[in-house]
Amino acid sequence: MSAAKETLDGASGLIGEEEEQIDESKLSWRERRKLNKQRKAEAKKRKAAEKDGVIWMDGKNVDWRDANVHVLTHSLHYGVGVFEGIRAYETSSGTAIFRLDDHVKRLFQSAHILGMKIPFSFETIRDACVNSVKDNNLDSAYIRPIAYYGSEGMGLHASDLSVPVSIASWFWGAYLGDEGLSKGVDICLSPFEKEVKIVSYGRKNEAE
Repeated sequence: MSAAKETLDGASGLIGEEEEQIDESKLSWRERRKLNKQRKAEAKKRKAAEKDGVIWMDGKNVDWRDANVHVLTHSLHYGVGVFEGIRAYETSSGTAIFRLDDHVKRLFQSAHILGMKIPFSFETIRDACVNSVKDNNLDSAYIRPIAYYGSEGMGLHASDLSVPVSIASWFWGAYLGDEGLSKGVDICLSPFEKEVKIVSYGRKNEAE
């Protein structure tokens, strides 16, 4: 049974399967917006909890719900990690992964720039990406390989730390919505300029 929790300023309700009926006509637009945000957040949590599938973690498949890392994982605190975002598309000849070799190559290049040693070969990571799509029975997918420092120690240094590697695959529709594919999207040039990082490399894809 869902527990009662505060949902609005001065109003309480049930968020979950037994949500209390709230007369939204009596709420201000700010309160309605807050309520809608909470509903979406709870729906997203339920969807994630109910997700089936496996995630490749350090050479073996782990159930989606059990794929966890320690709260003191070094990269969680200091943002030192590398990742890739790879797309697999359904085609008339079967599922095809877009430029997989180039993505995996860049993953290793990014790790090298950060001084991180990925404990698996190029071929192992590449095959794990392919198998991640197959093992999750996906026709099209988003593939996320990530390498990060473990929880053996804290501090700005990253010496003598393990480098876990995980690869997750899931269905992710059009990034800008289905209409973006059929009707196109509106884009603009922002007047704001990103600060130039003169002392950093520009070719890495790091989790900072």
